[in-house]
Amino acid sequence: MPPAFDAIAADLKADNLLIQATTNVDPWLAWSVWLTDLDLARPVGSADQRISGSRGYLAPELLSGEAVQSERTDIFALGAWLLWL
Repeated sequence: MPPAFDAIAADLKADNLLIQATTNVDPWLAWSVWLTDLDLARPVGSADQRISGSRGYLAPELLSGEAVQSERTDIFALGAWLLWL
């Protein structure tokens, strides 16, 4: 398993998440999810506060200008992706 790092992906969407089936019989471990296209990613707490990402996956508070991009907005985008799935 690769080392963890604190970063905001900032562009989670269906085109940037790849799903791969594994040979594991455990249903929770039967899939691998790969995050691709990290060109908009930046460290958590970065001074760069520009709003970036795909419109259908942006959290409402980003669109209204009430918040900055954070881990929470990535979780919203992941939820939007799960809804799309």
